Amino acid sequence: MLRDPFRQKVERHIADATAHGARMLIGGGRPARFERGYFLEPAVLVNVDHSMAIMHEETFGPAIPLMPYRDFDEAIALCNDSQYGLGACLLSHDARLVKRFFEDVKAGTIWINDPLTDNYAGPFGGMKMTGGSRELGQEGLDEFLEVKHVHWDIDGGVKEYWYPY
Repeated sequence: MLRDPFRQKVERHIADATAHGARMLIGGGRPARFERGYFLEPAVLVNVDHSMAIMHEETFGPAIPLMPYRDFDEAIALCNDSQYGLGACLLSHDARLVKRFFEDVKAGTIWINDPLTDNYAGPFGGMKMTGGSRELGQEGLDEFLEVKHVHWDIDGGVKEYWYPY
């Protein structure tokens, strides 16, 4: 029997959200037209909050929870109200809000007006519990290096500045 833990996780997040008051606008089911495979229709959920798993765990599936906020400060606080920080996206042409967003949101990648476009010249990776490493860009190459400091006194004699330590 084949196991499908990834689709099951997405389905569990959707079920948890709807059980706790979220409303499904569209999708979320297994498409009947495919007899085989692990497909799931893209889901759009509203009336979600941060008590739901879909808002505080990494779902990594075709589900988007939409949550209102009162002001930009609350939006930033909600973005940071997670132990994860892989990426965040903002749609805005207000340069001051954009600057506040990319400075204050704790995520490894910030997309502005162009969600989920990767640039191979730039680093990719998360913050907080989404790992601390990077791939791509100079930072990705740096992941293959291990920095070491070596201090070598060729003479090896006692130094007067060691005392009174």
